Amino acid sequence: MESSEPPEIRLFTSIDSSNLCFSKDEFFKEDFDVDQFIVKYRKKVDLETLRQDLGLYLKILRTSMIELINRDYADFVNLSSNLVGLNKAISNLKTPLVQLKQDIQTTLENISNVGDELAKTLAEKTSLDHARQMLIDFQYIHTSIERLEASLQKGSGSSGSFRMEAMERQCVELAYLSRLFTQYGGCALIKQNQSRFQSTRDRLHRQLEVTFIQNLKERQFDLVAICLRCYGHIEIPGQAETIFRCQFVRPYVQKYLTDEFIADNPLGLRGALDKVTEFLPHYYQPLVNMTSGPISGDVIMGFDFMLNSIWPEVTYCLETYAMSVFAAGNPDLFHQNYTIMNEFIGDLERHCLSQAAVQRLRQHSSYQSFMQQWNLVVYFQIRFQQIAGALEEAIETFQQGKEEPRRNQGDGAFRTRCVDQLWSCLLRCWDAKIYLPSLFHRFWKLTLQLLGRFVSFLDEWTTTLGSKRHPQPDRIGSIVDIVCDIQSLSSKIPEFFDSSIRPQLRHPTLKENALFRDSLLESRDLLQSKVASLLGCIEDLLLQLSSVHLKLINDIPRLYRKTNREAPKTASSYVENLLQPLRQFQRTNEVLLGEKLVATILQNVVTNLAKQMESTVTELLSSVRKMEESLRRLKRVKDKPTPGSGLSDDDKIRQQVLLDVTEFKRTLDDIGQGHLVSELVKKAEDELQSATMS
Repeated sequence: MESSEPPEIRLFTSIDSSNLCFSKDEFFKEDFDVDQFIVKYRKKVDLETLRQDLGLYLKILRTSMIELINRDYADFVNLSSNLVGLNKAISNLKTPLVQLKQDIQTTLENISNVGDELAKTLAEKTSLDHARQMLIDFQYIHTSIERLEASLQKGSGSSGSFRMEAMERQCVELAYLSRLFTQYGGCALIKQNQSRFQSTRDRLHRQLEVTFIQNLKERQFDLVAICLRCYGHIEIPGQAETIFRCQFVRPYVQKYLTDEFIADNPLGLRGALDKVTEFLPHYYQPLVNMTSGPISGDVIMGFDFMLNSIWPEVTYCLETYAMSVFAAGNPDLFHQNYTIMNEFIGDLERHCLSQAAVQRLRQHSSYQSFMQQWNLVVYFQIRFQQIAGALEEAIETFQQGKEEPRRNQGDGAFRTRCVDQLWSCLLRCWDAKIYLPSLFHRFWKLTLQLLGRFVSFLDEWTTTLGSKRHPQPDRIGSIVDIVCDIQSLSSKIPEFFDSSIRPQLRHPTLKENALFRDSLLESRDLLQSKVASLLGCIEDLLLQLSSVHLKLINDIPRLYRKTNREAPKTASSYVENLLQPLRQFQRTNEVLLGEKLVATILQNVVTNLAKQMESTVTELLSSVRKMEESLRRLKRVKDKPTPGSGLSDDDKIRQQVLLDVTEFKRTLDDIGQGHLVSELVKKAEDELQSATMS
C-alpha cells in the first residue's frame, strides 16, 4: 500500500538524524515551541553542540529542498500556464453570487417584519385575554362576596347552626377569593371590595371558631374533621391550634401545673403530670388521629397539635407557675423531678403517631429552651462534692491513723473504710437515684477520677511510709488490709462495668463497648500496679523490726572482754527475736494474702536480714582480729584464759558469734532458707579455729 504522506514529507522523514542530539520528529509536532526545545536539549548537551547539530540539520534540509525542486521542475514550469484564464472565470461567477446575496437579505428583512407584526398581534391577544379574565374574575368576586354574605346571614339567622358541608364550600370559595384579592391587589375594584371581603372573612372565621369549639366539646369528631378541613382550605391551621390551646389545653393544665398543687399532691410533680396525661385521650388523641393517621386513611395535613398546642402550654405553665421544680439546690428532688419530666416527655412522644413528629418536637426551639431550664451543671457539681468529698474524708481519716479497727471481710465487704468508701462512690455514680443519662460523660469522667485519686493517695502514702525512720508495726496491718481490698476491688470492676455502666450506653457499638471497658480496666490495672510498692513497704517494715535486734551483736565484746565470764555454750537471746516479727506476720496474714505471697515476702525479708547479719558479724570479727594484732604489736600479755576453758576473751567472743550464727542458720533451716547464712557460719568457724591455733 502506498503511503498517504506528501512526497516532501516523506523526503524529510527519510533524512538520517541518528547522529544528531535531537530527534527530527520534534519539528513535526503541532505544539512545537523553540524555547521548550532549547530547554529540553540543553540538559543533554551543551549549547555549542546543539548549535552545530542544528546547523548540520539545516544544511540537510536545504539539500533536500533543492533535490525536490530538481525532481519536480516540470510541474513548477507548467504551473503558470495552468493559471491562464482564471481571473475571467472568477469574474463570471461574481455577478450571480452578488445577486443571490441581495435576494437573501431582502427575504430576511421580510421575515423579520412579519415576525414583529406577529409578536405584536400575540401580545395584544394576550393582553385582551388577561383583561377578559380580569373581568370574569371581577364579576366572580362581586358575585361570590354577595353569595357568601347571603349564606352567612342565612346561617346566623338559623340560631347559629348550619350545615357543615355548606361551611366547607364557603371556606373553599373564600380561599379562592383570597388568592384573587392577592393577585389583583392594586386594582380599584379590589380596593372598593376590600372592606366587604375582610368583613365576610372575619365573620366566617368567627362562625368556624364557634362551630369548632362546640363540636369539640360535644365530641362530634366527624364534624370536627370538617372544621379542620375548613381551616386547611383557608390556610390558617395555626388558628385551630391556637383555639385548641386556649380553650381546652390551658384551662385544664393551669389547674395542675402550679407550685401549690404540686406541693399539696402526695405524688408531687408526678401527680400533676399524670393529670395532664389524662387529658390526652379525651381530646388530643382524636385530633392527632385525624391529622397524623396512616397514609392510606383520610388524613388532614398541616396540623401539629402536640408541637403547637399541648407542648407550649405545658412548658409555659411550668416555667411560669411551677418554677420550683427546676431548683437544683436539693439534688434528690431535682433528680426526681428531672426523671419524672423525661418520662412525661416520653409519654408525649408516644402519643405522636410518626417519628417525624417526634423529631419536630425535639428539634423545636421551645423544646431546647425548656431543657435548658434544668441546670444539670449545678446538679452535677453538688453530686461531685458529695461523692468526691466522701472519698477525700475517708482518705484523710486513714492518713491520720483514725481508721476503724480491722474487721473481718464478709461477702462483698472491704477491710478498710477508705476502699469501702471508694467502692461506694463508684456505685453512687451510676445509682438510679443519682445518675442522669444527660450527664453520662461527666459521671464517666468522675468514675475514672475516683480511681485516679485513690492511686495518687497510695503513691503519697507509700512515700510517707518510706520516709519514716522508726518502724510502725501497726502500719503493717493497714497495708495488708489495703492490699487485700485492692485485690477484691479489682476483681469487682469488670462485673461493675457490665452491670452498672454498659446499660447506660445509648445504642453502643461493639467498638464503643470495647473502648469504655478497656479504659476502665486500664485504671484498674494502674491501681493493681501499686500492690508491688505496698508489698515493698511491708518488707521494709518487717526488715526494720527484725534488724533492730542485730544491734545486740555489737554488745558481745562488752560481755566477754575483761569480765572473766565462762565460755559461751548457747546462742544469744536476740537470735530468737530476729524472726519473731516474721513469724507473727505469717500467722496473722497467711490466710489473707495467701501462702505463696507471704512466702515471697518472707523470703525477701530473710534474704536482706541475712545480708545485714553477715555484714555486722564480718565487721565484728574484723574488729576483734584488729584488736588482737594491735595488742601483739604493743607486746602486751594476752588475756589469761578462764579456768577450765583455755580460751581468751577474743576467742569467747568468736565462739559466741559462731553459736549465734549457727542457731540463726538452724532457725532458717526450718523455713528452707538456711543456705543464705551457710557461708557466714563457715566463716565464723574458720575465724575461731584460726584464732585458737595461733
